[in-house]
Amino acid sequence: MSASTAIKVATKWITSGPQFWITKLLQRENRAVSFKYLWAAVERDNMKDVIPSKRFLKIRVVHMMHRLGNIERAPAADIQSKATKNGWLLRPDNAFKYIHPDLRAADIQPQEDGNS
Repeated sequence: MSASTAIKVATKWITSGPQFWITKLLQRENRAVSFKYLWAAVERDNMKDVIPSKRFLKIRVVHMMHRLGNIERAPAADIQSKATKNGWLLRPDNAFKYIHPDLRAADIQPQEDGNS
């Protein structure tokens, strides 16, 4: 194999599942929300087949998304407390990187700031 031969790596697009659903939820909220709010949304939207338990949501979804850089800690808008980082906020620059382009354009476009 020569130096000019490039190996193309297939991108694994996110098209469904718990990370996709949490990304859509946080994008729709457009604010930092607590873990309690995330779990209440799972129960409200009847997503127990995708996210079966609080432990699954916390360890397999939220913490994984945090390690990937899709979400970050921030003061939660739905909790009045002195804790400075008790919520989760979407990082659109990184969160939409692996969402399939067709779904990104049709369903969950990152919201623009009104400052531009």
